[in-house]
Amino acid sequence: MSIDPARWLPMLVVVLLAGCKSDGPTAPPPPADQWTLVGFMPGNTNVLTTVGARMIAGTTIQMRFSDDNGQTWPGASGAGGSVSGIAVRGTTVFAHVPGAIIKSADSGSNFGFTTDFPGSSTNPAAFADLNGTLYVGTVGFGLARSTNDGASWTTLFGTTDFRALLVNGGFLTVAAYGTGGGSLTSGVSDSNDDGATWVNITPGLPSGSQVISLMKVGASNLLAQVEDGRVYLYQRGTLNGFTAVSALDNVAGLQVAFSGTNAFAAMPGKGVARSSNSGQTWTTMPITGLPSNQAKAIAIVGTDVYITVGGQVFKSPIN
Repeated sequence: MSIDPARWLPMLVVVLLAGCKSDGPTAPPPPADQWTLVGFMPGNTNVLTTVGARMIAGTTIQMRFSDDNGQTWPGASGAGGSVSGIAVRGTTVFAHVPGAIIKSADSGSNFGFTTDFPGSSTNPAAFADLNGTLYVGTVGFGLARSTNDGASWTTLFGTTDFRALLVNGGFLTVAAYGTGGGSLTSGVSDSNDDGATWVNITPGLPSGSQVISLMKVGASNLLAQVEDGRVYLYQRGTLNGFTAVSALDNVAGLQVAFSGTNAFAAMPGKGVARSSNSGQTWTTMPITGLPSNQAKAIAIVGTDVYITVGGQVFKSPIN
């Protein structure tokens, strides 16, 4: 019996095509706790933050920004030099570079000189904006405050060292050590009236210790790292005071980012840790996809958390 190709070939093609049909994506998205390389950034990253959907990075070379989820990082104009602190107010970005504070009015694309950095001996990481007032904490020159974006400064508590400060839950929180003045006493204190009055919230921290870093870990929670590397959590609105968070201890250069109750910590030499309860408990994430555990800077954009490892940028889903 002979087979007529003209009759059977079309039917064979239909069968083969039907077998190749796919109703879904060929590659599933990466699972949570797996890191994906998304881009490269010249220079090592000191700090990473966001302005809306844009990421901005302060590197050892200059300010950079990304509008494509970390794939490319063009350099910001007028922002050369190592960037060690960033404060954001709407679309206005302030950055500390050696000896000066610079300002951008366009979400970090272009910067101009604003002011010499207050004091000749300073802690540039102690840098924040609250309701239009810019604060700079210095070592040896007190707390500097500007209500005109750095055109002029008023110095408070000139003989006090301000090791760290941040804005959290409507409060200006400082780690201050020295003679103080008024209601400001040595330790960690809150003010909700532009520094006119202060409430000391130090209880729970080791006696005699000094806080060298303050980090937001929720809408009103914060972390404090003391000189010997131990880390403590403060939950505003509770009577707990500071409580120990041993999972984050002994990390030089610890940085934290949060979204809602989810928080992530970049731990150079230890990788990344995550918390789902605003910093109360932490678990170490796998480093699958990362070249090493040297996670440096961290930020959250949308449903992804981003970290830098050397000059590479990686992301992982929050959930």
